[in-house]
Amino acid sequence: MKQYAGLDVSLKEVSIRVVDGDSAVLARGVVPTKSDAISAFFVEKQGVPERILHESGQLSIWLQRELGKLGLPVICIDARIAHKALSARLNKSDRADAEGLAQLARIGWFTPLVHPGAPAQRGGLPAAQGSGRPCPRGAEDLRDPAGHCFPGPEPRQLPRTAGGSRRA
Repeated sequence: MKQYAGLDVSLKEVSIRVVDGDSAVLARGVVPTKSDAISAFFVEKQGVPERILHESGQLSIWLQRELGKLGLPVICIDARIAHKALSARLNKSDRADAEGLAQLARIGWFTPLVHPGAPAQRGGLPAAQGSGRPCPRGAEDLRDPAGHCFPGPEPRQLPRTAGGSRRA
């Protein structure tokens, strides 16, 4: 039986909900915001779910890296997108948000985020790579960790007038 988990992360604690493929809640709990405590919750309850979803936020990069090191299939999604999906729910709390994220993981209605400089997410999208072209002068902050320049907007060509000059 496939299982899916949602994490609602705050600075002190993490609300966790685990659902199965039929949307039934299998496990629920609140643990301290420590990667070992989160991992222990899954081992103690039912085992490792197929997907573990959490929102982007203050601790998302740390959480992504630490849970990834422990071999958990963790996926980060944009908090603004998650908020739109979760705002339709009647009960707005950390526990309800964790269950909503678990349901999003179950139906697959999300787009994974890839944090800059982080390894590719397991089960998510590959890490973003630049175009390989040199960056324009003054745009060094557009480089990825490999030194490639991310593609930016192409320069716009203005149409020519009858006389051959360009008009704005």
